[in-house]
Amino acid sequence: MPFRSKKHAIGAFIIVAILFLSFSGQHPAGNTGAPGDGICSNCHGGGGGGFDGDIDISGIPSTVTPNTTYNVTMTLNASTGSPVRGGFQVVALQDANDNNAGDWTNNGGGSSLLTQGGREYFGHNPAQFFGAGTSVSWDADWTAPNIMDDVTFYAVGNLANGSGSGGDKIVVNTLTVAVMGTDPLDVTISNVGDVSCFDGQDGTAFATVSGGTPPYSYVWDNGEDEATAVELDAGNHDVTVTDDDGDSGVASIFISEPSLIEIDPDIEHVSCFDEGDGFVELNAFGGTGALVCEWSDGIGPGCIQADLEAGLYFITITDDNNCEVIEEIEIFQPELLLLNMVATAETMLGNMDGSITSTPSGGTAPYNFNWSTGLNENGMNSTVDNLPGGLYFLTVVDQNDCETIESIIVEAGPGCAIAATPDISHISCNGDSTGMIQLMVTGATAPISYSWSNGDTTEILGPVPAGLYSVELNDANDCMLIINDLLVTEPDTLKAQLLSVTETSCADASDGEIVLNVSGGVGDYELTWSNGVTNDTSIIDMDTIVNIPDTLSGLMAGVYSFELLDGNNCFVTDTFTVSIGDTVAPILILEQATIYLDSSGQAPPASFADIDAGSFDNCSIDSVAFETPSFDCDDILAFDFPVTLFDSAGNSTVGTANIIVIDTIAPQIDCSAIGNIVSNSCDTINYQLPVVTDNCNYELEMTEGLPSGSGFPAGETTVEYVAIDECGNTAICSFTVTVNIDLELTVITTDASCFGAMDGVIEASASGGTPPYTYSITGGSYDSLPSGFYSIMVIDATNCIAMETVSILEPAMIDLSLVETQDASCFGVADGAISLDVLPDLYSWDINGDYNMLAPGSYVVTVTDAGSGCTTTAEYIIEQPDELGIENVLQVNPSCYNDSDCVLEFDVVGGTGMTMISYDQELSMCDGEVIVIVEDENGCQYSETFNFIRPDSISIENVVITPSADFDNGSIEIDVAGGTVPYTFTWTNDFDGQVYGNDEDLFNVLTGDYTVEITDANGCISTFSFFVDEITSTTDLDLNDKIVRLSPNPATENISMTFEDRMPDDLVVYDFNSRVVYRSSGFNGINEILVDDWQKGVYLAVFRFDDEYVIKRFIKI
Repeated sequence: MPFRSKKHAIGAFIIVAILFLSFSGQHPAGNTGAPGDGICSNCHGGGGGGFDGDIDISGIPSTVTPNTTYNVTMTLNASTGSPVRGGFQVVALQDANDNNAGDWTNNGGGSSLLTQGGREYFGHNPAQFFGAGTSVSWDADWTAPNIMDDVTFYAVGNLANGSGSGGDKIVVNTLTVAVMGTDPLDVTISNVGDVSCFDGQDGTAFATVSGGTPPYSYVWDNGEDEATAVELDAGNHDVTVTDDDGDSGVASIFISEPSLIEIDPDIEHVSCFDEGDGFVELNAFGGTGALVCEWSDGIGPGCIQADLEAGLYFITITDDNNCEVIEEIEIFQPELLLLNMVATAETMLGNMDGSITSTPSGGTAPYNFNWSTGLNENGMNSTVDNLPGGLYFLTVVDQNDCETIESIIVEAGPGCAIAATPDISHISCNGDSTGMIQLMVTGATAPISYSWSNGDTTEILGPVPAGLYSVELNDANDCMLIINDLLVTEPDTLKAQLLSVTETSCADASDGEIVLNVSGGVGDYELTWSNGVTNDTSIIDMDTIVNIPDTLSGLMAGVYSFELLDGNNCFVTDTFTVSIGDTVAPILILEQATIYLDSSGQAPPASFADIDAGSFDNCSIDSVAFETPSFDCDDILAFDFPVTLFDSAGNSTVGTANIIVIDTIAPQIDCSAIGNIVSNSCDTINYQLPVVTDNCNYELEMTEGLPSGSGFPAGETTVEYVAIDECGNTAICSFTVTVNIDLELTVITTDASCFGAMDGVIEASASGGTPPYTYSITGGSYDSLPSGFYSIMVIDATNCIAMETVSILEPAMIDLSLVETQDASCFGVADGAISLDVLPDLYSWDINGDYNMLAPGSYVVTVTDAGSGCTTTAEYIIEQPDELGIENVLQVNPSCYNDSDCVLEFDVVGGTGMTMISYDQELSMCDGEVIVIVEDENGCQYSETFNFIRPDSISIENVVITPSADFDNGSIEIDVAGGTVPYTFTWTNDFDGQVYGNDEDLFNVLTGDYTVEITDANGCISTFSFFVDEITSTTDLDLNDKIVRLSPNPATENISMTFEDRMPDDLVVYDFNSRVVYRSSGFNGINEILVDDWQKGVYLAVFRFDDEYVIKRFIKI
C-alpha cells in the first residue's frame, strides 16, 4: 500500500479593514469588501480629507491549529493628516467556499459582533476618537474551525473627519492563514454487487474512506483485506477500516442472492406403446431474469416440449447470470397391446358352435372389443361364440385410444361343400336405389334358402341403395354358407360448382360472365344453358373430353339457368344471376344559377339545365331529382336546393345547387308634378314627394337640399331625391327652391398676436331683412380666439338667414430646426454642446447653463423674436454613450507547465463605434499579469488586469519499490504531485514494450526496468522509469513441511494450511501456466482454501515471509 505525504495549503490571511465613521455608533454588517459583501467606500469618501493610513491585524500566526482560540487585535493607524475618529469591520471566510470560518467571542469595549447571511462580523461600536494619538485599536477572541483549508480575513477601516460621510479616507488590508485540521474518519460502502447465483460467493462491495490519516487498512468479515471485496456470500457483511493513526471505522452492507432455480413440471406420458406424443411443461422459476431450458438428446431449447418419446431426459436450466441447474424428467409408456386370441373350432359343419376368446395384455385397461360379427363390448376380456367356420377380425381399443387389429380362423366342421359367386350391378346415379346382387351357387342341394343382411330372402337382392351387404345360404342338407362384404357402389354426386360470376360493367353492357366447374357423376357430360348455349365437347381417342370449367360469356345482366347430364343421364340444374357491376356514382358538376325577375316581379322555377356545368357518368345518366318553386320579389336572395343525379345502375350523387334571384329593372321616379319653387319669404316651404313606380319594393331618399317644411336660405337651393330598390337599382330626379331676400352680414376680424396665442377677435353686423337679428358663431365666442376658420350666421325676424366664413391668422412659429446637439464623447465626460449660435440675429435666447462643455442631461432654451416680442421654449437632451467595459470574460490558464495554450476571451460593451484592443505583453506568454486596454472611436479608454497561473509540472514525490522473488510479485508504489487531477497511468516494460498496468501502483511484476506514463486531466504527459530488483532467498518446496504444511494433498474441495512457528505476510497461488488464481493475507494458525471449482492440475503456493519465500506444490483432483 503506497504512503501519502501530508500536504498543507499555504495561503494568505486577507484582512480588508475599512472604518465606517459615518456610522459612528454600531458598524453596519456586510461592508468588508469580501466576496459577496459591499464596501464602506460606497457611502464614505469624498476626497479623503487629506488623511491616509493603514489597518493592521495581530495575534494570529500564519498556520493555526483547529479549535484553538487566538486573541486578535485590530489597529487603525493614521500616517497623514489628523482624522477625528476611526472605525473598522472584519470577517473571516473559508477560501474553498467563502463561507464563515471560525467564531468571534469576548470582544473588547467599543466593539460589537454582528451576524448577516451566515457570516459573523467584528467591528466598532461606537467609532473611537483619535484624540492626540495616531492610532486606535480593538480586540476579540477568534476560535479556528476544524478544517483543512485556508481562511481569509477581510477587514476595512475609515479615517473620518467626524462630520458626516464626506471627507473620509477608506483603507483596506487582507491576510490569509492555513488551518491544518483533519476530518474524522468516515467509511461508506458503494458499488455493491449481489451474489449472482444461489449459494454463490461472488458478491462485491467497495469501501470508500474519507477523513482520518492515510494510508488505510481494510478487514472484511470474510477475511478479504482490500478496499474492494469480491468473494462475499449472501447476508450481512462488515468492513473495518483503520487509518495510520490507529483510528477505526466500520460500515455494513447486505448482499442479496437470487432464489434457487427449481421446476414444478406438468407431465403427460406417452399414450400408446412406441408412440411419440409425450408432453412436458417444466414451469421453471427462481434465479435471475429469463430462464432458458436446454434438453439432452438433441431436442434443443424450450421449457415446453411436445411429441416426446418414452425415456429419461436431462434438462439444463440457465438464468441471465449463467447460473444453471440440471433436472431429470422420465417419460413412461404402456406395454405393447396384445390381443391373445384363442379359437375353438366348429364341431360339425353347420353346427355354428365355434367360439373365440380374447384376453388382452399391455396397453391401458379396460378395453373396447369390436368383433367382425358385430359384437361390441367393454371389459378386461371378451368371448364371441355360436360361430360357423370362417375368418374373423377383432379390433381392441384401450383407454388411451391405442388400437390393435388381429384376425383368427375358426375351423369349419366336416360335411358340406357349398360355394357361391356374386354378380353385382352397381348404381348409375348417386342417391338412387337401383343396385342388384345375384349369386351363382354350386355344391348345394336344392332347395336353397337365402337370408340377406337387409332382411330380404329372395334369390336376387335388389333393387337396393349403395352399401355393404352379406347373405347366409342353407341347402337341403343343412349346409350353410355365409358371404360377407358384398359392396354395391354408386358414383360421386354430380355437381356443377359455381367458380365465379362477373357482373356487367354497365346496365346495358354485354360483358357479364359465368364460370362453372363440373365434378362427380360419370364422364361424357352435356351442359345446356337457358340461353341455348351448350358446352364445347370433343372426343379424342374414343374418350369424351369436356372443356371444364365451362365459361358462359358475353352476357347482359339477368337470370341464367342450366341443365347438366353425365354419361349415365344423371342430371342437375341450377340458376345464377348476373348483376350490374357499375358501382361508380355519377359525377355531379354544378354552377351557380342567376334568376332574373321580370317587370311584374316574377320568375319561373329553375331547371337542371340552369345549374348543370357538365355532369357525367361512366355509363349513362338515367334521371335527375331537382325542383325549385317560382320566384318573386320576396325571394331576392341566394338559395341552396338539393340535387340528386341517378345513373342507369341506380347509383346516385347528391349535391347542392346555389341559385341567386336578382332584379335588374330600375325604379321610375318623377319630380315634374313638383316643378321649381320660388318664394319671397323666409317662412317654411312645403312640397309633395316625387312619384315612384317599380316591379319590387323600393325606398325614397333625399340626397341634396332640405325636406318639405324646412326654412330655405336666400338664393337657389337644389333638392334631389333618389329611389333605390332591394337590388340597388336607382332612379334620380330634382327641382330647385329659390328664396329672394336682401338680408346681409358684415364681419371684421383681428388676428392673433403670436403663434399659438388666443387673442383673436371677430365683429359681426347685419343689415336688410326684417329686424331684430339673432347671431351665432362656431364655438360660441367672438374674442380670445386662436387662429382658425369660423362660421357666423344671422337670422332675422322672418327666419331669413345670412352666413359668412372667415379666418383668424397668426404669425409664423419661431423656427428652431437649425439648432443641433452634440452628445458627450465619453461616459461621464462634460463636452456636450447645443448650437444656439446658428439662430438668426433677430432672435435672442436664454439657457439654464452654458451651451458648450455640457454634461449629459436635459436643458431648456427660451427664444424671443425681437420683431414681434413672441417667445418659445424647447428642451434639448445631451446623451452619453454607455460606459466602456468588458463582460463575459473567459480566462483559461495554460493546460500544462510548458504550454502556451491559455485563452482570454471577452465581450467589449459600451463606448462608441469600433473599438481597438491592446495588451501590455504578448498573450501567448500565458504567465503573470496581462493588462487589456480597450479604446473606442472617441478615444475613450478602459483597462483591466488578468493574472495567468501555470500548473505545476507532474512529479513523483514518493516511491516504494518491492523486489521480485523469481516470480511476478515485484511492485512499484508511487505518489504523484503537480499537474491537474485526476491522472491516468500506463506502465510498460522496457524490455518487451508490453503494457503491465493502468493503476497508480504496479503489482505482481518480474524484475526489470519499468516506465510509467502519467497523463493528467488536461492531457499533460510525463514519464518516469524505475527498476524492480530481485530477491534470491527462497525456500523451494519445503519438502519436510518444516514451515508450511498443506493437507490433504491431492485435494478435491478444501486444502488446509498449517504454519509451524510463524505467519506469512501473504500468499499467491499460481496454476501450471504461471497465472495467479488466488491471493490472501492476514493468516492465523490454520487456514483453508476452497478449491472445489478449480481446474484439475498442479498448483504452486508461494508464501512470503519477512526474509524469504516458501514454495509449496499441491494437486487438485
